[in-house]
Amino acid sequence: MRISFVYKLNFFWVLFYKIFIVCVLLMVCKGYSQPTTVNKKKLLRTAQNFFDNEQFDKALPLFLKLDSIDSDNFEIKYSIGACYLNSAFEKTKGIPYLEYVLKKGEKLLPNIIFYDLANLYHLNFQFDEAITMLTTYLNRSPKTDTYYLKAERLLNNCKNAKELMQTPSNIEIERLDNSINTIQSESTPFISADESKIFFTRTYYQTQMGIEFETTKKILIATKTGTTYEIKELKSELSSIKSTVSLAGVSPDGEVLFFAIGNANNSDLYACKIINDACAQLIKLPEIINSPFDETSISVSPDGRTYYFSSNRPGGYGAKDLYRAVLDDNNQWSIIENLGPLVNTEFDEDAPFIHPDNKTLYFSSKGHNSIGGYDIFVTQNVFANEWKYPTNIGLPINTPADDIGFVISADGNSAYFASSTSSTKYDINKAILHKTIPLTLVKGTIRGGDPPQPVKARIRVIDKETQKLIKYVYNPNPETGKYLMIFPPNKNYDMIIEAEGYLPQLINIFIPNQTYFYELYQEIYLKQVKINNNDTAIGQEIRVSNTFYDIYKTNISDSILRIEE
Repeated sequence: MRISFVYKLNFFWVLFYKIFIVCVLLMVCKGYSQPTTVNKKKLLRTAQNFFDNEQFDKALPLFLKLDSIDSDNFEIKYSIGACYLNSAFEKTKGIPYLEYVLKKGEKLLPNIIFYDLANLYHLNFQFDEAITMLTTYLNRSPKTDTYYLKAERLLNNCKNAKELMQTPSNIEIERLDNSINTIQSESTPFISADESKIFFTRTYYQTQMGIEFETTKKILIATKTGTTYEIKELKSELSSIKSTVSLAGVSPDGEVLFFAIGNANNSDLYACKIINDACAQLIKLPEIINSPFDETSISVSPDGRTYYFSSNRPGGYGAKDLYRAVLDDNNQWSIIENLGPLVNTEFDEDAPFIHPDNKTLYFSSKGHNSIGGYDIFVTQNVFANEWKYPTNIGLPINTPADDIGFVISADGNSAYFASSTSSTKYDINKAILHKTIPLTLVKGTIRGGDPPQPVKARIRVIDKETQKLIKYVYNPNPETGKYLMIFPPNKNYDMIIEAEGYLPQLINIFIPNQTYFYELYQEIYLKQVKINNNDTAIGQEIRVSNTFYDIYKTNISDSILRIEE
């Protein structure tokens, strides 16, 4: 049989092509197989270098990749658990990994594995499991072990949590809406006493190669209208400051913001007036408050005469303590003192918040009967600088993680705080406390002229019984004329209004002896009295419109208000 030349060429070409493809495939397979082993070794080496340098956030995604290739590797599982344990937010994801290595090789592992797993159980509210792990660790370890005292402390935290869980709570937790809480991180909430404004920090992140990096922070203002919030960025010079800047507090009327500005070795407290959602010139607080050490948070009493702040200056009871500074009748700082051993412990205390009732103090502490990290505590002033023994406000507000930054409305019913649970970010929550505090919140506006416009004014308040100034001066917002004041029940006050272009005017306010919260809204109008439009003023008049809100719907006749002109 004859085979044509063309067919022969095609036959040999096809045969050659097939052999070539097979060779290429063998080479490719061999090439892929060898680099896989090489890449795995390289990946492990890189991950281990990050781990050894305590760069756990960078090591974690590499170990997770290795675990997807080799799911039974004991050392990789242990490294993943350790990375989660040392991460900023998602610590409890490490539980199954440490459980795996403990189950597979308990005899091969150091005792620290029991302490590490106990930490994760504690954060996951698995207090019984944490107690079991801690008991095992303490029984197997000498008292000289590096983590022995920490394990004893954590064991107490777990027992405190189990005890506090026995106390029923009717507190309701609400996550604020998506205009405030986003996929970014929202924290450090501070409110005006009437809850009309929330000042907070939004931290922005971006993801690179599976790792989140903080990029920038913004101070935002949420102004409440009805049930919604309008969000604006605080206009200020803060972005140009190279030092670390963080929100540190707000005045009860929401007109003055405080910031902690500094570095790792020292931070000081500054104040600025808020006008048109902008921060006016930053003013450093006096040296009696600021020191060469860290002052990180501050709260001002409603009469403006006492400042409560945190500091790690020498001479305290722990690393960070709470102090107070008091203004005398001559507007001089007469007192600065530590709040004492009932409030301060050998551990850290921070984030004081003096309620508008001027006697209830909330703060964060790692001491007392904390259930872990910082917890929120409450105490009350008895006399001068004497305080009741602090009470842990309990679950669901306090958690095994840090709970720091707790502010409460004037009526005592609502509290705001930032919390991070299983997510990687903080959200701002509102707690409904189902309480009321017998105070009267007086807010309103001052206008003058025809037609009425906001005027620059100041208000002095005098206790009629003692004839003492309640506050040196209240400064209504010159752009809006708005002011806010808070008074205890069964008191008689004189409000002296001094406005540019007008004689001082006197308004008398009698606060009823209520047993719960009231709100008084005033509209004050100042007017020049003239015979004709072009004549010189021959007198002045003041007109006050009042609305007394009883938020608990009692008979309006129970609310007493006297106005004297």
